[in-house]
Amino acid sequence: MLGRPLFMRLALVLLALCTSCGRASFSETTVPVGSLSLHIRCRGEGKPLVVLDAGLGNDASVWSAVQAEVAPTTRVCAYDRAGLGASGPAPRPHSNAMMSEELMVLLRTAELPGPYVLVGHSMGGINVRLLGEAHPEAVAGMVLVDSMSESQPTQYWALIPDEDMARLRASIGQLPEGTDFETLSHGLAEVARARNLGAKPLVVLTRDVEDAPPGTRPETVTQLRAAWQRIQLELPNLSKNSAHVVVTGAHHMIHIERPAVVAAAIREVVGAVREHRSVSDAAVLAVAR
Repeated sequence: MLGRPLFMRLALVLLALCTSCGRASFSETTVPVGSLSLHIRCRGEGKPLVVLDAGLGNDASVWSAVQAEVAPTTRVCAYDRAGLGASGPAPRPHSNAMMSEELMVLLRTAELPGPYVLVGHSMGGINVRLLGEAHPEAVAGMVLVDSMSESQPTQYWALIPDEDMARLRASIGQLPEGTDFETLSHGLAEVARARNLGAKPLVVLTRDVEDAPPGTRPETVTQLRAAWQRIQLELPNLSKNSAHVVVTGAHHMIHIERPAVVAAAIREVVGAVREHRSVSDAAVLAVAR
């Protein structure tokens, strides 16, 4: 039996090692990116590194539950775009191409090497696709979470009543990240010219419930939902190695409502990258229904 002094010393050593491991698995820093300052927080250990890019107007906090679920599998980082969260002010106009390049510089400056599994929600999906266009060597795989698409203006926004579209246009311009409706529309046009992923692993997650403005006529809601589902069916074609899952009962903020589904999609892509295999929808469907 260990004597009490020796036992206490061993306990203190183990506690110190545990504390050190905790510090190693979590980091948070603000990095200069040109004239900007961008904040990034990372959890977990391992490769490939997962990078999370939030939707329009959202900071890194929306990924908290997803980060917690992915961290036991690999290192996962979320960042605040300029103008949001703990990052500094954004330039105006602030294009999607600028955002994607700022993210690339942030990762390099923070010494977070790729290639990466890029995860984009909504507008973040445009940003990560543009990053893949500019830096294809930096992308190992991708997860698109109810992502915007180049088909959105003609197939989806065209169905929204004029009054609601006017409110949407105005609200985008009021956001602190420096974009506006015209700049965003240009980003959607740019991503239409972006290259596809070849055979890199891709999982597309799509909402099941249409988030139409209150008061929208039921027939318009039906049309909007059908249009969104058609748009989302185009996204798996970005890779020869893809899977598509419609998340039953989920609204647009899938990563907040159903973080386990998003985490399962990320783990599937990470596994496909590590094992050089095809992606499967089985593990994602297991938690999506």
